[in-house]
Amino acid sequence: METFWRNAGVQLGKYWKIVLAAVLLVTLVLGLGAAKIQFATGQDSYPIRIRRSRSTMSISRASLAARP
Repeated sequence: METFWRNAGVQLGKYWKIVLAAVLLVTLVLGLGAAKIQFATGQDSYPIRIRRSRSTMSISRASLAARP
């Protein structure tokens, strides 16, 4: 296993410009994606589940309980 990583390091070291370009590209793509993430932490983010019981509609207490 040690020889694998040693050889991988040597081979990647030969093409360090390509490796650096690939790392920068991946970092840029992940950075742009992370900038678009929107977090919603309020209670209005959770929909109220309405269940039908015979002819009447009622709101499930389980759906109103705080979710972790």
